[in-house]
Amino acid sequence: MNMSYFKNITAGEMCVWRNEIIRFDPDSSPSAWTHYRTIYEGRMEGYDFSHLVFYNYHSKLSNLNKCFCEERNIWLNYIDLPSPDSRDYNRLLALKNDTLRIEKEGVTYMEPAYRYGGECDFNFNEKKYKQFRELIGGDAYALDRLKKCRKNHHTLINFSLMQALGSMQGVKGKDPFDRPDVFIYKLDQYFERNSDAVVCQAGRNREFLEKYLHSFRDIYDYCEKIYFIDSKEFVDEIIRQGALPISEYKDVIRYMDLADEFWRRKQIKIEEVYRRRSQGSLLRT
Repeated sequence: MNMSYFKNITAGEMCVWRNEIIRFDPDSSPSAWTHYRTIYEGRMEGYDFSHLVFYNYHSKLSNLNKCFCEERNIWLNYIDLPSPDSRDYNRLLALKNDTLRIEKEGVTYMEPAYRYGGECDFNFNEKKYKQFRELIGGDAYALDRLKKCRKNHHTLINFSLMQALGSMQGVKGKDPFDRPDVFIYKLDQYFERNSDAVVCQAGRNREFLEKYLHSFRDIYDYCEKIYFIDSKEFVDEIIRQGALPISEYKDVIRYMDLADEFWRRKQIKIEEVYRRRSQGSLLRT
């Protein structure tokens, strides 16, 4: 029996960070970032995975003002502190290495920057679970599968990094079911037909988001680097399904089939990365 190096744990909300107990969005929590470092370091060049930051707009932290950088003649509006409201879900992010940061009175201020944060691939949270359940009705087989998908919602296999500059998370989340296949379909439309569906919410950051997207050759390169999906045929199937609606029982079954296959393929690749990292560590000891 082959040894498994990757453990698909469920990430929790309450975590210790900088000697404080803080509420996190699980996909951008310390435990999620331990996983991201393992699978993405060396793959995402130019980003600082060693010094993760909070990235809160200064007005959210009412007792702190923004900081002006005279040398660059810009305001640094973002602050590396968690939300003061204990009910909020905080997110850790990895900034691009060349991001301007200034420390003032023990607080780090940052410019608007390229940054990676975590994202759930398939959304099977409680709200979406109820929406899918309404479409399924009382079918026991489908409900059992849906419960298994819900259990995977905040597990490592369902987490990937996504560029936060330009609000691609907002584009993905705009779909009623927050579907990754719809997002990948829109992204393919951008690469192949210059559609603006995936950049339309970027506002003043649109030029910067497009520059980021141009760092990928095409949708296949994006899916391989971000999702560890390296099968052109399977990416084509994801795109095909992204153009289809979810409106009845058979659509939910099709969507769960897609999620299961996505996780299966992704886990094989992630297991390979964990194995190489583990064996590399043993060789260095």
